Amino acid sequence: MEHDSHTTWEFNGSFYQPPAFLMMGIPGLEALHHWISIPFCALYLIALLGNCMILFIIKKTQSLHEPMYYFLSMLAVTDLGLVLCTLPTTLGIFWFNMRRIGFDACLTQMYFIHILSFIESSVLLAMAFDRFIAISHPLRHPSILTKTTVIKIGLAIILRSTVSLLPIPFLLKRLTYCRKTELSHSFCFHPDIMNLACADIKVNVFYGMIILLTTVGMDFIFIVLSYILIIKTVISLATKEECLKALNTCVSHICAVLVFFIPMIGLSMIHRFGKNVPPLVNTLVAYTYLIIPPALNPIIYSIKSSHIREALLRALWRKSESDCYFAEDASGPLHRVKYCSADHPQNLCLSVGTAGLAVEKLSRYPQSRRAMLQSLLHSVALSTLSLKEGGSSGEMDSDAEDCPIACSVLGSWSQTNFGSMGRGDSGFIPEKAMPFPNRSDLSPSSFILASIPGLEAAHFWMAILLCSMYILTVTGNCAVLFIVKTEPSLHAPMYFFLCMLAAIDLALSTSTVPRVLSFYWFNTREISFGACLVQMFLIHTLSAIESTVLLAMAVDRYVAICHPLRHAAILTNAVTVKIGLVATARGVLFFLPLPLLLLPLPFCSSRVLSHSFCLHQDVMNLACANTTPSVVYGLTAILLVMGLDAILICLSYILILKAVLRLALWKERLKVFSTCVAHICVVLAFYVPLIGLSVVHRFGKDLAPLVHITMGNVYILVPAVLNPIIYGVRTKQIQRRILNLFHIYNDRTAQ
Repeated sequence: MEHDSHTTWEFNGSFYQPPAFLMMGIPGLEALHHWISIPFCALYLIALLGNCMILFIIKKTQSLHEPMYYFLSMLAVTDLGLVLCTLPTTLGIFWFNMRRIGFDACLTQMYFIHILSFIESSVLLAMAFDRFIAISHPLRHPSILTKTTVIKIGLAIILRSTVSLLPIPFLLKRLTYCRKTELSHSFCFHPDIMNLACADIKVNVFYGMIILLTTVGMDFIFIVLSYILIIKTVISLATKEECLKALNTCVSHICAVLVFFIPMIGLSMIHRFGKNVPPLVNTLVAYTYLIIPPALNPIIYSIKSSHIREALLRALWRKSESDCYFAEDASGPLHRVKYCSADHPQNLCLSVGTAGLAVEKLSRYPQSRRAMLQSLLHSVALSTLSLKEGGSSGEMDSDAEDCPIACSVLGSWSQTNFGSMGRGDSGFIPEKAMPFPNRSDLSPSSFILASIPGLEAAHFWMAILLCSMYILTVTGNCAVLFIVKTEPSLHAPMYFFLCMLAAIDLALSTSTVPRVLSFYWFNTREISFGACLVQMFLIHTLSAIESTVLLAMAVDRYVAICHPLRHAAILTNAVTVKIGLVATARGVLFFLPLPLLLLPLPFCSSRVLSHSFCLHQDVMNLACANTTPSVVYGLTAILLVMGLDAILICLSYILILKAVLRLALWKERLKVFSTCVAHICVVLAFYVPLIGLSVVHRFGKDLAPLVHITMGNVYILVPAVLNPIIYGVRTKQIQRRILNLFHIYNDRTAQ
């Protein structure tokens, strides 16, 4: 930690200016900075990804090229600037205790923080003006807020903020400072620097107050005035529905205004009048002001703006119109199902009525292609009718090819030949035969897998149970893959994701169980260091991929229930493959650093793990060095992958429940929600053991070894065993296919 005594001073008569300031983390919680950095990392990541997503969607979607979304783009760019201004110094303090910041660098950071805050305030005012024109003068809105006008407003906002705040650094640079150089935040703030001066700061105080009132204060007043005029216009509307519809277009902007101005006003009040406020309160309000708005703004606009939600779906799953055909219900109101595929011609239409099926525009195609198209369109038409009658769109047929899953299955682990080392009857390596000395070693030759204390004699019988579960896992998941591959009616996104889940469960169980069986049956307790790291990487990566696939299945259920007519167009075969590749890449990239962080660590003489396979927390605990980077990164990776996936899965089911509760009849509600039961059971089977194992590793140091080993085996095997059973019991198509296979087998044996 740096102290004031390390600071050199420039002396020029009575003028003192420190070469650097010392920034502050969270006072009183310095020992927890590594852990506190995890939620900060999550918020920064959400802010960066969310605002970049907003910019990408608006840039790529032509329908969003209008004033409201141009201003939203400005807001996103401003939020990105604020995040990038504070992220290096904040995380530098939390991770590396880098408290020192140069005097000029501090003034530069302060200048940009205040400029970006003023720009955000002005952009919020421009958005309020846009809402006022759109509601009060809708016919004149396009002529008033043209693209040229929007650009001029943006340039005026930047010029106004830059010019008004330009004197601030120069006013601070002229001051002489006391020997106290410790700031009260992890970034530089004008009132904070000003209070360290040992000179008359009235000019700084008055100028800062005037600028704040004439910019941010005036912006806030005009925003309030614009909403008074909007409410006045809305009240004059004829019906209550029109009033609510008009006000609903303002909800996102109101939330963004409150999220920005409330923390800003709170921080200003604390700096001006809160001299006796605890430092912790001051710090938390400052972080809320600078981090929360950039993180929440994209979430607010994504949730409340249907245009952005639809644009996001289109951006992720967009196909050209020339690759689409449409299924239409010609009886009653028009219902169109848009279905995209690179193999099908443009505007190929069919009409579905109660009298039967009529397929149009097929005569011009060859007979071979015509038969295929008729069959495919017939499936889409029947699915459309079943949707109208309350069926599930999740079972819509398509001409999908077999799911291209790249599955790397790890076979039996190579064992170390111990030669003349010798072993005791209990399976432990005697002390004289230990291949490693009683000192820390940079690269240990091997680790010792854990047995269950007191139950070594029962290992053979326990292995039989374990082997039975493994056979059940392999048989069940291979059956799922075979049935989905051979049954054309199951060539749909829901079952492709189920194939991915089955392949992951096969890989996860095969990467661990054969080695455990070798240990239980042949007492080969030792696993080489390299093999242990590979096994650890596979376990964590495959778990992350499984979590992502479960999230994709939740999205599939959401789209099938909330947007049934668009389900086939959104989740095409190509999109399903891309989701699988993204899930794989995400798992590999997030968990590849785990073994790399463990490689350079020295390890103690103890080599005994707490499981019969290798886990990151287990191997890390054997290191004789500072494992803080491994701990922080491991926890961050789990929270950003499994934790974020769990939150998004919960959010998808909240939206599903909201859609289901809108249905009139209880039977319809139960029928629709029953399509989600299998997925909910699979999610619980995966996340409950995962959370249990994480809790045991983090807080269960005093628990019996039996608890650790049991939780580890439950986490690896139980989901892999239960998943095919759950989907086999709950899915009628899989049941029918299994029965058909048995009937075919019985017929052949009878002959």
